[in-house]
Amino acid sequence: MNPSDKSQCIMVVDDQPGNLKLMEGMLRQEGYEVRSFSSGRMALAAAAHQQPDLILLDVNMPEMSGYEVCAQLKSDINLSEIPVIFLSALHDTRDKVKGLRAGGVDYIAKPFQFEEVYARIETHLKLRDSQQELKLQNRLLEEIVDSRTRELNEAQDRLLPGVDRRLGVERRKEIRMVSKPKAATLAVAARMPIEMQVTDVSRNGLGIVTPSPVLVGSSVVVICGGLTINGTVRHCRPTPDGKHAAGILIDKIVDTCVGRKI
Repeated sequence: MNPSDKSQCIMVVDDQPGNLKLMEGMLRQEGYEVRSFSSGRMALAAAAHQQPDLILLDVNMPEMSGYEVCAQLKSDINLSEIPVIFLSALHDTRDKVKGLRAGGVDYIAKPFQFEEVYARIETHLKLRDSQQELKLQNRLLEEIVDSRTRELNEAQDRLLPGVDRRLGVERRKEIRMVSKPKAATLAVAARMPIEMQVTDVSRNGLGIVTPSPVLVGSSVVVICGGLTINGTVRHCRPTPDGKHAAGILIDKIVDTCVGRKI
């Protein structure tokens, strides 16, 4: 890749000045912007001020080890997504696993070939770019969905008042029709129909009195004054005269004379 095509910033953290100078020269030759620090504390402060695109982090350093630096980076919500590649003379598998568990994305053992370092840097920068692009697309998609949802809600709010007025007229007609007859027939699931009395009618419910109890939550059909009312029993309690008062939530009303839902 042409150096002029690169705009990524690489932070190098190593307590050995010779290592810093060597890495700076190789990375700048490839066109990267490089920021070098000889301690973990300096690197953390610099990253908080201006985030790099990737960090090359030595493990064995005084004051704070590379593992500790990486753990602090990952605990900061603003810095946690910066990819960290460990550079270390420690070759043991346990050291590599410790680095990955601390939050590193890769571990390169010293001495290393710069071609290997360069290839891994390129790989993780491309992964980071892809992740950021995906997050941007997801955020744009969420904004589009939110916008469409608001538009639908606003349209619904404009339409509902008129619909409510029309439904209110029809519901009042239903209530008047149901309120006239007091005698009615109740059918519960597969049981035989029983005679009952309609005691009160509201916008969405019926109050009834039956000679025997009905199961709360059961589906019922009330046949009353030419109407078939489907509903669900919401409550049922005994009355002083030995009968049972129940409340029914209306699900559907059908005019049995014309076979039409109203």
